[in-house]
Amino acid sequence: MTQTIEVMAPARRGWRQAPPGAGERYRFRRTDGPETWTVVLSGDRVLLETVPTGPADVEAAGSACDLALFLWGRLPATALRVTGDADLLPHWFTLVPPGLTTRAGGPGPGSSPG
Repeated sequence: MTQTIEVMAPARRGWRQAPPGAGERYRFRRTDGPETWTVVLSGDRVLLETVPTGPADVEAAGSACDLALFLWGRLPATALRVTGDADLLPHWFTLVPPGLTTRAGGPGPGSSPG
């Protein structure tokens, strides 16, 4: 999870030229372990707080596996326990667009159309 947030989220923002964040605070809470990650999207920055310092706009809770799958667009938000502004959770994928590969069954890197 930490690598997904610290490394991949900024990379994905750059690949797809995502809009600037407006200070949105997302909390991802692991239910099968003690970890919690709070992510603040501010301007072009993705800031990770491993120790929450304030309230989050939305919190998504689930197993480490489910959280990772959600962050990679492989699991819907409905599979997680969501509190706070649930409408903000889909906005994550506007601020941190999906990677360059597609869902299973779709074309992947190096493939060419038709």
